[in-house]
Amino acid sequence: MDIIVITGKSSQVKNWSLNSIQLFCIGLFVVMTVVLMAFALNYFSLLYAVKNESNYLKSMLKVVHAEHTKESQVLLKESIDTMAHRLGEMQASLMRLDSVGMRVIKLAGIDPKDFDLDKKIAMGGAKLESLNQSFSISQLTEVANLTDHLLNDRADKLQMLEERLNLNYSKNQLIPSGKPVVSGWLSSNFGWRIDPFTRKRAFHEGVDWVAKPGSDILAAAGGVVIYSRKHPQYGNMIEIDHGNGYVTRYAHAEELAATVGEVVLRGQKVATVGSTGRSTGPHLHFEVLKNGKPQNPRKFFKRSG
Repeated sequence: MDIIVITGKSSQVKNWSLNSIQLFCIGLFVVMTVVLMAFALNYFSLLYAVKNESNYLKSMLKVVHAEHTKESQVLLKESIDTMAHRLGEMQASLMRLDSVGMRVIKLAGIDPKDFDLDKKIAMGGAKLESLNQSFSISQLTEVANLTDHLLNDRADKLQMLEERLNLNYSKNQLIPSGKPVVSGWLSSNFGWRIDPFTRKRAFHEGVDWVAKPGSDILAAAGGVVIYSRKHPQYGNMIEIDHGNGYVTRYAHAEELAATVGEVVLRGQKVATVGSTGRSTGPHLHFEVLKNGKPQNPRKFFKRSG
């Protein structure tokens, strides 16, 4: 690009040639000058408006503030809705935790009154003003997420513990450790003794429990009745199979209250005390067999105690 300048008197002609780089620099300078002038004009206009408390500026600021407040309220409402949803989830998890907790308490044999889940937790401590800080929405959300995660984790572990306790409870219910009569006293122990009929030394495969005639005979554990009729030696007799090789025998009964194939529970009435068969008086002859071999019933009573 060529620039020609003609001076007045001498009519001299001056000619400048500009290349593309020089033209770009001049153009950039002009643009920057215009931009700076615009910024300066805007700045001084705002400064003037502030000093003179322009109504137009006030109205513009009110509009901007209103828009900002509206956006903040929308964000706050969304945050509150999110927190409310998380709180609902945590309340559901807590109810699930309480439900499982009460079942575990009962399985563990703890008195629910001594372990009140609804009771407010006791806490305290000195008040330190310098350390008191308010939570932000993001911090509350983070704490809520962590708490919800911990609640679900504890609920899963507690449920696993409940399943294990249920399994142990079921196994214990099948071990003949319950007392076969409500009241009475042992008249003959397990082991060697003098036979009341032959007056000779003989091995006694169970225990004799003297009780009131006609009183209830109870199943020592849950199981299936496999024998319920009169026996030549034991008189009216009940046998219950508890699984895992355990069988209990209830002899010399007056009446039988359970039939073969019937499923009975621990503590359920299966017969009444009598003196049938080879017996010298009203009593219960009680045996525990493991894989067909007689066991001392008293060790099972100690286990239940």
